[in-house]
Amino acid sequence: MISQYVFYGKIDLTLKSVLKICGEVDAETDLVVNGEGTYLIPASSFTGAVRSYLEGCVTPNIVDEFFGSKDERSRVIIYDAEIQLNKEHSFEERIGVRIDKDYGTSDAGKLFTEVYIAKGATATVLMEAYCSKENEFINLFDAIVQGFNDESITLGSDKTNGAGVFSAKGKRKVIDLKENMQTYLKGINAYPWYQADKSNTTTNASSKAMDTFILEASIPDGLLVGSGSGNDEVNKVNMTHANGKYYIPGTSIKGVIRAYVRKIVSYLKLDDHIIGEVFGYDDNSAVKSGCVNVEDCELADDSISKTIYNRIKIDRLLGGTIGSAKMTEEVLSTKQNKTITIKVRLNHKYLNDTQEITDILPKARALVYLAMRDLGAGYFSIGSGNSVGHGRLQGITLAYNDQKYSYNFSNGIAQIKVDNKDIEDAIKALTEA
Repeated sequence: MISQYVFYGKIDLTLKSVLKICGEVDAETDLVVNGEGTYLIPASSFTGAVRSYLEGCVTPNIVDEFFGSKDERSRVIIYDAEIQLNKEHSFEERIGVRIDKDYGTSDAGKLFTEVYIAKGATATVLMEAYCSKENEFINLFDAIVQGFNDESITLGSDKTNGAGVFSAKGKRKVIDLKENMQTYLKGINAYPWYQADKSNTTTNASSKAMDTFILEASIPDGLLVGSGSGNDEVNKVNMTHANGKYYIPGTSIKGVIRAYVRKIVSYLKLDDHIIGEVFGYDDNSAVKSGCVNVEDCELADDSISKTIYNRIKIDRLLGGTIGSAKMTEEVLSTKQNKTITIKVRLNHKYLNDTQEITDILPKARALVYLAMRDLGAGYFSIGSGNSVGHGRLQGITLAYNDQKYSYNFSNGIAQIKVDNKDIEDAIKALTEA
């Protein structure tokens, strides 16, 4: 096909969470770098995430036409993007522990540390597309920018645990080769972007392959999500981002939701395989990504208060205190009329085929809804110290996609009525399985 027009696109990305794109070049961080040691978003990683998103919100043959198929070459060129690290806090270390999937407890000797690029890093992605019509690629480009802004496109690993979330600003220009061949020959890196048009961020394109649950809740009785370390004053402190903000890791939220879903599955006498289909699995024979994405829950400074608790350890045999076993803990609570926001997404694209979407999706929707509902009701907790009342939330509202429902607490018992056909059908599919 002869191309009369070349589309130039520029997307400025700002990291809203943390980022890990693995590579073997930088041994210290296990993050991918170029030959000069600069951290990268590889074009292949960007293209794969973008294509997967577009296939869920536009006609598939249009995606194949531009991004290629086994019969067609790609008409789009995307360049590696160098990452500009946040100067104040470039990296963030997170301590994790592998959980025994059968017992829900930590695996002995399975403590590990992951290094991520910290929130606030930026990158600029350049792309060009060869078109036979002047406006042929504009809608796709605007859909990509919107996909980043509504968090439907994420990059790197640990995406289901809240990593790789960006905000985006786009600029675009279509070059007519008959009139501006000189501009094209100078290359995309020399293009004067101040002359370009801003991307339309109010397009109608959106992924149909996503359910979103948002829980607004208070922390009345304290929260402790331990960082694995302390300081000179306190033995156990809550986790903080590299910028010093307290947060509840997406991994912690996802872990307690998965454990609670296991109880629901057991109570309903369902096949355990549903848990692996929904949350993913990694065994000797296969690896599968789950369809549940959980973001970090960052706690605003003006929303929380901090209390230091003094505790002692008890000798379980004799019932007395253990010598030298006094410890202090940093416990967080929400201030009056302040809340935290927990966001969980059900991403259909991680279900492998139409049959899985038909069979698994309604059950996954029901399981995530029931877990989020009961998390807001305080039926299970997040973090440590649950035996002394820490980590239980008091829900204010629970939103499913565009509909929001309120909790009502009477004598300490939570009630919430969700009048939604998708949820009702999902629960019916689960209980009748």
